[in-house]
Amino acid sequence: MNKDVAKFQELQKKVIELEKRIEYLTQSNFVCQGIVDNLPFGVQIFDDKGVSFKINEKQKELLGLPNLNEGIGKFNVLTDPYSVSTGASELYHKVYNGEIIEHEFEYDLGKVENKWNTRKDKRIFKETIFPVLQKDTIKFVVSILQDKTELRIAERELKKQNDEYYALYEEFKTQNEVLINAKAKIEDSEQFFRLLVENAPEAIFIQTEEKFAYINKKGLDLFGADNPEQILKQSVINRFHPKFQEQVKRRIIALNERKEPQQLVEEDIIKLNGAVVSVEVSAIPINFLNKAGALVFVRDITQRRQLEQTNKKAYNLIKNLAKQVPGVIYQYRLYPDGKSAFPYSSEGMYDIYEVTSEEVKEDASPVFTRIHPDDYDYIVETINTSAKNQTIYSSEFRVILPKQGLRWRHCDAKPELLEDGSTLWHGIITDITERKLISEKLKNAALLLQSSIESPKDMIILSIDKNYNYLYFNECHKAAMVYAYGKDVKIGMNLLDCITNNEDRIKSKINYDKALSGESHITIQEFGDVEKFYYETRYNPIFNDRNEIIGTTAFSANISERKQAELLLKEKSEEIETQNEEYKQINEELQKAKEKAEESDRLKTAFLQNMSHEIRTPLNAISGFSGLLDRPGLSVEKRKNFVSIIQNSSNQLISIISDIITISSIETKQEKQNITKVNINTIIVDLLTIFKQQAQNQNLSIYVKQELSDKQSEIYSDKTKITQILSNLISNALKFTHEGFVEFGYNLKNNELEFYVKDSGIGIKAEFHDKIFERFRQAEKSINILYGGTGLGLAISKAFVELLGGKIWVQSEIEKGAIFYFTIPYTPVNERYTTEKRNKILKTILVAEDEEFNFLFIEELLKDENVKLIHTKDGKETVEICKTNQNIDLILMDIKMPIMTGYDAAIIIKKIKPNLPIVAQSAYALEHEIEKYTGVFDGYLAKPINVNDLKIQLMKFKIY
Repeated sequence: MNKDVAKFQELQKKVIELEKRIEYLTQSNFVCQGIVDNLPFGVQIFDDKGVSFKINEKQKELLGLPNLNEGIGKFNVLTDPYSVSTGASELYHKVYNGEIIEHEFEYDLGKVENKWNTRKDKRIFKETIFPVLQKDTIKFVVSILQDKTELRIAERELKKQNDEYYALYEEFKTQNEVLINAKAKIEDSEQFFRLLVENAPEAIFIQTEEKFAYINKKGLDLFGADNPEQILKQSVINRFHPKFQEQVKRRIIALNERKEPQQLVEEDIIKLNGAVVSVEVSAIPINFLNKAGALVFVRDITQRRQLEQTNKKAYNLIKNLAKQVPGVIYQYRLYPDGKSAFPYSSEGMYDIYEVTSEEVKEDASPVFTRIHPDDYDYIVETINTSAKNQTIYSSEFRVILPKQGLRWRHCDAKPELLEDGSTLWHGIITDITERKLISEKLKNAALLLQSSIESPKDMIILSIDKNYNYLYFNECHKAAMVYAYGKDVKIGMNLLDCITNNEDRIKSKINYDKALSGESHITIQEFGDVEKFYYETRYNPIFNDRNEIIGTTAFSANISERKQAELLLKEKSEEIETQNEEYKQINEELQKAKEKAEESDRLKTAFLQNMSHEIRTPLNAISGFSGLLDRPGLSVEKRKNFVSIIQNSSNQLISIISDIITISSIETKQEKQNITKVNINTIIVDLLTIFKQQAQNQNLSIYVKQELSDKQSEIYSDKTKITQILSNLISNALKFTHEGFVEFGYNLKNNELEFYVKDSGIGIKAEFHDKIFERFRQAEKSINILYGGTGLGLAISKAFVELLGGKIWVQSEIEKGAIFYFTIPYTPVNERYTTEKRNKILKTILVAEDEEFNFLFIEELLKDENVKLIHTKDGKETVEICKTNQNIDLILMDIKMPIMTGYDAAIIIKKIKPNLPIVAQSAYALEHEIEKYTGVFDGYLAKPINVNDLKIQLMKFKIY
């Protein structure tokens, strides 16, 4: 029982404590509800299903609810359509998943469609939503709502005001910076103009009250003063030459009265040392230190006057050159409307058309009235075709002149399309009347010759060249060859090959060889394998206008049936001999006329290629910019630029003329060597000094290389030609190199000096490596457009190198620069620098010469040299010696020798010993003769032999 009482008491005690706790919780609930109801922000609580079960007074006010009951138990935040449409449902779903959400949104109460909404305004709310957990389970969700509308409006207004204040601040700041910059610019401008005047390239001074008030540095130099004190406050008028002082005084008065700038005038001033200087003066009225005055510009024109004199001389030179050209040099312009004129023509215009240059300068019609009526349409058509296709114009036509009558003219011209659509031709017209008359005579003579040759039906007539090839034969000879040997001969076939009988062939060759050696003779020959024929044949050599044998003519008469008619045959032979002389004379006239015509064409072509364009270009610049120098108001910078252009064009013109003279001398074989002692190192140093400044001006590095000492670099050679070769190559390297370097120098290789000029320029395509050494040639047409030039420099260099016994070549790739090499023999002045091998080995030279005196001369020239001479007197003997003697190092071969010519002997020897050098030494010294033999011989010496030329050949083949 006592145990039950104790349990009851314990249970009663727990009931009492539970009641107390319930009372406490009840009181706490009332307290919490009171706190929630009186919070300054809205509170709304949702159960675990999303249904609102608690809302405080502030929430009711914020949401515009009529009473608290309207917001309790009637609204499910998870499923309500309005909540879903505004996205609130999605946010609350996240909170029911355990997230805490805080966001701010604009709530338009006027758009909420429910009967209990009492507010219609827009508000900005900040809402915080969080779950309340009990044992890890969401019991309910609390939404705290704060009205931020007034705060955000105030913030926006404050931001707007701040933006306005900031913009105003930026505007004030910008204006302040503008004022500061303006002040700085004014100060800089004042300093700039002060420095500009003080360092101006022209003399500038200010005069007030006829005295110097200010003068710049250039002005001090012009008047010869060391400092301003020597000039300032002195009389301006007294510094001018007495003959100009009154004029200067009047101009000062006019400046003060009219206040207008004065134009340029040319006067003379007197320097402090008394020297007189020609100047150009202009002035502007100004106020200086509150005084009326003038800003005066003075330019020294002494150099300009000297340049004008130089230009005048250059123009006269070109004018005189034009006078030396046969015919007229001209420019002809055809305008788009069909009008035409000769804007330039030399004095030869009157000789060609009997009109003056002035008469056709604006209108070309006086020239066209001179053209033969039958040729007029042809001339007009060919001119229009040349203009349309921009092709070279070339024509021959007749003119009828008042004084000269009917004459023939030849015209060549190159067209140039101008910007206005007109075409300008640059060309030359020559008188070819005499050539036409000669051509007509030659034509008639040829017909006469043909008729005369074919008329004797019973005579065989033929002509062959030096290789026995047919040049001509008549029908009688053709029939005889068919009958005797069964051969149908044709022009160009070999006569000896057509003679099938070996004995006849040998006899014929002997007779023709006699004639080819210059001997005219008569033979009676027997021909035919079956039936024998007897012919009396006269063999005569054929000479050209240089008296050289180029073939032979044979006149054969069949005497088989006429042996009893000796007298008649003799008479016939005399007629043939007389006729042969006539043919010979006609042939000589034909050759002379042909050579004259070819020479005329060659000169004309060379002149057009060199003079028509290259001289016209610098002359145009000289003439044009000289005229612009006197233009009023021309700036100093432009004037200096024009003067520079004129000077460069004058130098270009002089260079062109010099190159043309040099290439002409080379072509006519007038260029000779001048062998003297030469120090190669000195040449290298001199060229470096000459081109160093040009390289610096182009921002290029320039280097040199010298392998030998000064003593070792002393050789025997032609200093002028070596210098010009290197100058041409270095000048080209600088011209075509825009950045990088130029290097030049030499190396000693195998007793030869190998020079080189290397650059980092634009390079040369492989296909042009040989062509650039031809005269008037450049790598590409664009090179001439971009860089100019005559294309003669490398041709001259190649000719000089070969004249010195060397060779020249180039290694290059596009955009990878170029290296030009050339060699010359190394012949040191001091013999101890030559190789020991050359001093010890005795060289053997075979001299093939049928004239004893010529051999003695060569022997005398070589008596002091370390060589052994072998003498032969004909080609056959020379061949036999070469077959048996293996120690021959060089052959000096005469071409014209008995039994076998030197030319035939050289062909045979080359087959036996292809590496044995053979140098021709012959009286055949004309250009076409030398060209004929260069394919066989390794070198060529023209008689009379020059000792320097002989030494060069010996050096070339390592004999000397």
